Amino acid sequence: MKRNRMRYGWYVVALLTALLLSACNERKVIPDDELASIFHDAYLANAYVLNEKVDVDSVDLYGPIFAKYGYTREDVEYTIGNFSKRKSAKLADVVDEVIKRLERESGLYQVRVARLDSADRLIRDRYSKILFSDTLITVRRVSDTSKLHIELPVDLPGEYEVSYRYSIDSTDQNVLLRTRHYLVDRQGRRLSEVVHRLQRRRRGEFSRTFDVDTSIRSLVLDLNPYDLHPSPPRMQFDTVVVIRYLDPELAADSLIRSKFDYTFWPEMFRPVGTGDSLVSDTLPSVSHAQDSLPLPADSGRTALR
Repeated sequence: MKRNRMRYGWYVVALLTALLLSACNERKVIPDDELASIFHDAYLANAYVLNEKVDVDSVDLYGPIFAKYGYTREDVEYTIGNFSKRKSAKLADVVDEVIKRLERESGLYQVRVARLDSADRLIRDRYSKILFSDTLITVRRVSDTSKLHIELPVDLPGEYEVSYRYSIDSTDQNVLLRTRHYLVDRQGRRLSEVVHRLQRRRRGEFSRTFDVDTSIRSLVLDLNPYDLHPSPPRMQFDTVVVIRYLDPELAADSLIRSKFDYTFWPEMFRPVGTGDSLVSDTLPSVSHAQDSLPLPADSGRTALR
């Protein structure tokens, strides 16, 4: 908090200097509370310009702020320049009030952002779906490696999270063991390939999220790290999980639709005197229940229900 106050303090002091340098002629004393409001608004305008890298060389940045409160540049200059002549009036008190307002607003916005993040996470988790799960895949023979190729069809856009743990037995003499994970689009092209090098002599973990849109056909987990003619394999994968998190807009739409009767929900957005709904009836609505998903024939397992 002290660091924030120092940061705000330096910004406000710099802002005061800029205001003094930009001021000119007329004379009117601005009350302390209104002066604090002017400094507050000018600070926010300056912060926006710096953050967005706006070119303000030819823009009157502070003039409209002064005019909002009914004052001119000259009034601001005169008020700041004559603080020392006013009994019991300190410019430092005005600056401190500006800092308090900025800190208070910063705290409020942080709370609002946290609430929005929490709401997004709740919606995200509500419409998540486990597409694949296997508690243990053991590889002791070359024929076992057929269980290590998993291809999952992609039905909806969103984030697809792949995670698993693995361990390689000390008797496994194969080298350069790597797994591959990638997307396949509708033209059969391989996209977003991730290669993971497996670590020996310790229990390893992998986790990665793939962003999927409507152009993607499937997600592939190629957990087979062995060459065509490997030495006897000795390893295992456990807690292999693929979770789909819906696209945020689609998840929010599904939540809204789940709270309304499907027969009248589109009617709420139908313009008066027209026959066209503003909400497409063809938008997919996702059930919270876990639907079954067919797995490839060589997986040897079944999807969760």
